[in-house]
Amino acid sequence: PNKFTQSENVDMGKYALVPFIEPNRNGAGIGFREHLFDIAPTSADSVFKILSAGNNLLVTGTGFGSVMSAVFPKLYSGSGATLKVSFKVVDLQTEYALILHHWKGADSGNLKLSCCVNGDWTTEFTLDAEEGRGASNNISKVDLRNLDLKSANFHDYLVVGLNEIEITITPSSTSTPSEYVISALAVER
Repeated sequence: PNKFTQSENVDMGKYALVPFIEPNRNGAGIGFREHLFDIAPTSADSVFKILSAGNNLLVTGTGFGSVMSAVFPKLYSGSGATLKVSFKVVDLQTEYALILHHWKGADSGNLKLSCCVNGDWTTEFTLDAEEGRGASNNISKVDLRNLDLKSANFHDYLVVGLNEIEITITPSSTSTPSEYVISALAVER
């Protein structure tokens, strides 16, 4: 008789995600509030898990304390803090963007964020504004799908089905202590 064996664990949270299919909805968002976590971060070594109210966006990660801040001491040599964002799309025409509401801590050095979409496409940017400062209102936007053929930014990083974005946060320089704080995250149309 044939015997089926499973080589990897199935993450039921990803499997159960509701795809972005409703035409009147703009996407999904998560506010990182303590009472909303399925598994709350307790220390930089702990793993956290949070699911959006619509069950269409899942965020997991490591490297964060209880207030969703990641602290990097002077001369930090670790691999950084990570956020893993999972969601599903069912079409090839809708444009989406990842929106981060975040900032660096007071008296913190700048931070580097590396966003890898579906394991193939990586974009990096520097976060240099403290809370309430800067022209962007502490909002960063990463286009995931831009279908304007006339744009130099024309691209499509998304696939039909499950999409995953891994965000790695590291200090831009190890000569000064750094802190990263995230308040909310969304995938929007």
